[in-house]
Amino acid sequence: MRKSFFQKTYNINTGLIYFIFMSIILNLALKQLRQLFEKLNIPQLKNTFSLIQEKLGIIEYMSKVTSIILITVIVFLITIELFQRFRSDSVFNYFKSIFQTNRFRHFLKQYEKTETVNDRDNNITKTQLDPVIQNFNSSISKCTIDVRNTTVSVVMQYPKTQQAQKILREMTGQIKEEISNYNPRYIFSSPTREGDKYWFKATKV
Repeated sequence: MRKSFFQKTYNINTGLIYFIFMSIILNLALKQLRQLFEKLNIPQLKNTFSLIQEKLGIIEYMSKVTSIILITVIVFLITIELFQRFRSDSVFNYFKSIFQTNRFRHFLKQYEKTETVNDRDNNITKTQLDPVIQNFNSSISKCTIDVRNTTVSVVMQYPKTQQAQKILREMTGQIKEEISNYNPRYIFSSPTREGDKYWFKATKV
């Protein structure tokens, strides 16, 4: 089975949006910092402040350029997806796929069981996170649901550890019920594993 363009680019787009957001915040912070140095009036440090302002200006410019490049890339990828949907499917299904993907990820997420351990030697209390839950959540955080007019495709990253795989297998029935509830007009087949991918496929009734 092959991933659709939506499934290949969705996580990339999500990452790009995050970096764009961080780049904008960095740009605003640098702008405020540069303005702060402009207001400082200390003759003895004038040359130093001028040098700092110059460096901040360069970083601010690079941040702006980075934001523009990232925005261009994400607009390009989304435009391709929307064009493909418009030509052979439905643009509405694109937004439906995004909504279902985020809803499904929230459904799958396991909340970590923490264990408090007292370290008598250092007189401190440590909180240990469950590595099994962490591995499972890391895997399912990449899952996507691609809704089409006649089919639905669900792909998940298969966990690497045996214990995390056990959690996924035990949830198979619940997963199928959940995605069937999202798409009641589609019939889902049994899941199949291909390498490190776990697939659910459905066809419209």
